[in-house]
Amino acid sequence: MEELEAKHFKCIKRDNSEEEVERRWQIFKIVFYKFYDYLKTKGLNENTAGKRTDRAAVFINHFRIK
Repeated sequence: MEELEAKHFKCIKRDNSEEEVERRWQIFKIVFYKFYDYLKTKGLNENTAGKRTDRAAVFINHFRIK
């Protein structure tokens, strides 16, 4: 899996087109995968780790572009 880099945390313009949403997902998905893996290594089960990752994804995608 790709390593985390600064590019994975860059703010993207406030365009909500399908293309921009897909581009945003491609950039941030590694962050979410790494967070999920981190939670699992800390002892959370798959269900709980998945729910917390989903919540983090919603928060990041909603609030980081404001």
